[in-house]
Amino acid sequence: MTIAVKLELKQSNKLYLSQSLRQFIKFLALPNVELAEMINQEILDNPILEEIPSSNSLDEAKVDFQENNYSLEENDNFEVKKWTESSSKNFWEQVPDHPESLNDHLLGQARLIANTESEYDLYANLITSFNSDGFFTQDLEKFTRKNNFKLEEVKKILNKITLFDPVGCGSSGVRESLLVQSNYFYPKDKILNQLISDHFINLQTLNYKKIALEMKINLKKIIEKAKIINDLLPYPGRLYSDQKTKYIVPDLEVQFIDDSIAIRLNDYYLPKIKIEKKYLNQKEILALDSKKESRYIKEKLVKGRNLIQNLENRKKTILKVTEAILEKQADFLLKGPGNLIPLTHSDIASQLGLHESTISRVVNNKYIQTPWGIFPLKYFFVSKIGSTNLINSVDYSSEKIREIIKHTILNEKQYSPLSDDQIATILQKNSIEIARRTVAKYRKILGIPSAKIRKNINYIKQEDKIENYTYR
Repeated sequence: MTIAVKLELKQSNKLYLSQSLRQFIKFLALPNVELAEMINQEILDNPILEEIPSSNSLDEAKVDFQENNYSLEENDNFEVKKWTESSSKNFWEQVPDHPESLNDHLLGQARLIANTESEYDLYANLITSFNSDGFFTQDLEKFTRKNNFKLEEVKKILNKITLFDPVGCGSSGVRESLLVQSNYFYPKDKILNQLISDHFINLQTLNYKKIALEMKINLKKIIEKAKIINDLLPYPGRLYSDQKTKYIVPDLEVQFIDDSIAIRLNDYYLPKIKIEKKYLNQKEILALDSKKESRYIKEKLVKGRNLIQNLENRKKTILKVTEAILEKQADFLLKGPGNLIPLTHSDIASQLGLHESTISRVVNNKYIQTPWGIFPLKYFFVSKIGSTNLINSVDYSSEKIREIIKHTILNEKQYSPLSDDQIATILQKNSIEIARRTVAKYRKILGIPSAKIRKNINYIKQEDKIENYTYR
């Protein structure tokens, strides 16, 4: 067997992304807040870059905004417009200290009543096993074997935890949590406890008439007890959620100015950078002590120029894409939510001659301040539902369909609410192609209960003369 080494030349097509292009793609996907951190890091890493001093005042920001307003009617031309005073507000919020977590709150109470360190360890093992709702959902026997605890001792400690503040934590689910709370706060109310323990499913569907018949109790008495249950905490752990409050700083803002749409990038808090003047002179670089130092400065100079150019290109691309989006969704700006038309990334990419991935990066994690509030850019992309009318075919956005469903339910007969099937049939008769499961999905998104529950709510209103009964 002969082993030989051969040299061969092969041609292949490969897409090569330069370092500068990779940087631009990365910048495009970043919201302004994260981009500011990255620019500051670049300033630290590149000695030829310097930050342009700025007072960062609102007056200075207003001038900068005015210079960067983007008019939809002037096709990529920047112009100075009069921006309203409200738009120059500072969007930064004072972020509160992180609230006490559920674990911390429960462990603090456990520390006060635990008799020994080993008992506290058992408390800690149980408490740190709770989910965000405050429930212990693990198999109790498996838990005890895994952690080498005694089953009876675990049950005893778990029962004690259920009476910690907030009452009900450590329960296995909503039903047990409400039962613990009713026994704790209303120990003598046998009807209340029986409602939760024996009629929980009917409570969930507000089928109070059936409960009244089974318990042989007046309907108004059942409604009265249900109100008490409605004031309990089905998910006690949510009072101490570990999720941090998310504060949104809009990346863009849009306003109507002189009957046209003006867009600006809220980048006034981004560091403004430039290349130090002495490095712009080729003679200064050549005069450096060594070739190694000269080569280093030249490399940093290229990186600095690429950085500045990529930041400018990012700004132009974001404004260009946002312009195209809002031009399509002008009805939203005029009339508000519920007036979006079907729009996809492909639509905008085709219009601007860009790749769909570029559109995706632009809208990713970015928010825009509108006359109707702050919205994520991706909010303006909505799927479409086709029409069955071949003569006057109209595509409806999913948002528009939800509005139609909401309006249909608001106008239904009080004691004969429409089922999802019936709503789908009504929409189909109006040339909207939609399935029952889609109606159910959109109804849930709108927070509207099923026809059965809506019917029960209406009967409750009639029996108890409640005008504003809400379903939780």
